[in-house]
Amino acid sequence: MGKFIIYPNPAKKDVTIQFDNIFRYSSIEIMDITGRIVLTKDYTVMDNILFDVSQLTKGIYTIIVKDNHQIISSKKLIKE
Repeated sequence: MGKFIIYPNPAKKDVTIQFDNIFRYSSIEIMDITGRIVLTKDYTVMDNILFDVSQLTKGIYTIIVKDNHQIISSKKLIKE
């Protein structure tokens, strides 16, 4: 449970987040290297999501997936 893939990675504009399970009442947070949450989006159902990262500056980020306010998985994202 909780596995997902991100592509393309590195990314410039949009990333697709593809889950191996469907989650309900979930959220995605993007955290910069200082630990600051720079983007958050809530979903009532998460399956495959197109996520706009164009407003992020170049760098390394962590995508955190939460289900019912608990972290279920995280992955690194490189923004070009």
